[in-house]
Amino acid sequence: MKYILGVDGGGTKTLAVCADINGSIFGVGMSGGSNYHTVGLEKAVDAIKQATDKANINKSKINVAYIGLAGAGREKDREILANAISDLDIADKVIVNHDAFIALAGATICKPGVIVIAGTGAMAFGINKFGKESRSNGWGNILGDEGSAYYIAQKALISACKAYDNRGMETNLLPAIKEYFKLDDFREIIYKVYSSSPQDIAKIAPLVSYAAESGDKVAVEILENAGYELALSAIAVIKNLGLSDEPVLVATAGSVFNAGKILIKSFEETLKLYNPNLEIISPKFKPVIGALLLALKEVGLEINDRILNRLKEGKVEDKIENI
Repeated sequence: MKYILGVDGGGTKTLAVCADINGSIFGVGMSGGSNYHTVGLEKAVDAIKQATDKANINKSKINVAYIGLAGAGREKDREILANAISDLDIADKVIVNHDAFIALAGATICKPGVIVIAGTGAMAFGINKFGKESRSNGWGNILGDEGSAYYIAQKALISACKAYDNRGMETNLLPAIKEYFKLDDFREIIYKVYSSSPQDIAKIAPLVSYAAESGDKVAVEILENAGYELALSAIAVIKNLGLSDEPVLVATAGSVFNAGKILIKSFEETLKLYNPNLEIISPKFKPVIGALLLALKEVGLEINDRILNRLKEGKVEDKIENI
């Protein structure tokens, strides 16, 4: 029997799943973050080792390991990581790619398409039937990430400041943000914001959804703009891949797509106006399963319904929650 390994390494956690080539999952492991740009190369490699050791509970010889990592978007990054990971002797063959690649593979079951990922940051990534890749956005909170939770939160903070100064529209975001930060004087917001990380700022985003649900015009406009920007990211990838007039799958992933109907409507209407033939879908599988599917392809197997059903029966989500 041949065995495969899929790894999804992010900024805060690393997930690993071991399975046989029939799709039967026998181990799941989790460890800390493995984005080497933020935790360093040594810690990133150690996190990958810990997660894979926990997942390979039978200590089986892994034939192919497919590893998708945040921070591996450039070829140079992948070379650095692949060289460092090779010393771990995880598998006979180890492939390192970026996290969006495995996210798309899981979302579409390795079919061509586009995925829009919007959490703290935001980006779009796609592949066409010829294997050409394209990505858009994802430049970070200073240069881009329009449509992300950080973007939504930043717009909310700016709007609250404008309302406080009486140079902008009144908005319920002002008292909501004041309460969120437990401020006696709203002007103290400066100390809170400028000492916070982008991840902390992004946590304010749900306040915009709550305000929008109550009809706050400023909050509604922020969410509409966020949906529009996320659609623009997807459209850029669609253009770059020559899919403007063709049927194309567009998957959505990340916490921002839980922001409510206002953002979703703006996103979908903008996309459909550009290309009426596209289909917006929810991911079929998590990115770590996308890595497993890619490993299966490397072994030379065709992904069929039998394998997919066994992967579903593996209930990886439940096993991750129980770790």
